[in-house]
Amino acid sequence: MTSLPETFNAALIQLSFALLMQNPHRAAMTFYSKLFGAHPEARPNLSSHDLYLRHQAFWKTLRRIIFELGSLPELEIYLSKSGSQALFPARHEWIATALEQTLEDLLIHHPVPGTQNRFAILKAHWRSAARLVIETLSAKSQGNGIGIFQRLDGASS
Repeated sequence: MTSLPETFNAALIQLSFALLMQNPHRAAMTFYSKLFGAHPEARPNLSSHDLYLRHQAFWKTLRRIIFELGSLPELEIYLSKSGSQALFPARHEWIATALEQTLEDLLIHHPVPGTQNRFAILKAHWRSAARLVIETLSAKSQGNGIGIFQRLDGASS
């Protein structure tokens, strides 16, 4: 099993997300299939149109978070000012896992520069970034003032 890198390569994550978004419909269908297949209780009881609007908001928020990975101060500001806690509700690990599975299904045979064609490297960087975002959102929801930089220095939540 590949261990998590101490930090993550934001450019690598952004590149792989761009590759994933070359076919956004397929990415969304795969993601929701993984999420709702493993956790049917996560599927909201919404009309097709409302579900479409919710998934559009999810991908927009995810895109912004991934864009901001290159600037941790901006990411922390975005997470603290936005409604991004909705992106990772109490079951945020489910979302992170479904996203990893989507990446694996859609990119495992697509060489991503910087990974030496080893998907485990890419997955470890995604997991490390997701952990940072999840911990920051969890701290925010608990009223804990520990931010991204303290977390990178090893502070516990």
